[in-house]
Amino acid sequence: MHPEFKERVLELSDIDMQNKLWLNINNDSGLISSYSDLYDSLYNELDCEIQEAEVSELKEGLSQLKTMLDTYQEPDLYKNKYDAAVILDDPNFGRK
Repeated sequence: MHPEFKERVLELSDIDMQNKLWLNINNDSGLISSYSDLYDSLYNELDCEIQEAEVSELKEGLSQLKTMLDTYQEPDLYKNKYDAAVILDDPNFGRK
């Protein structure tokens, strides 16, 4: 797994990191990100990572992640404002 891809998967799985990078809450990292940045970078690399995965469990997990990203519907408020807090407050985000 490419290091940059792994970092993005970790970001997706860590609410504290999302608050830090997306909302700039207690951000001492010097880094910034957003839901859109995360989605674009993960989604664009998923097919390659799935093909390169040598372990069937990893391949299956990445395929499930792609399905989750495919089926997640961003709230209309996010589409209008691009406010990451809307995504983080959405009960459907990351819970499918």
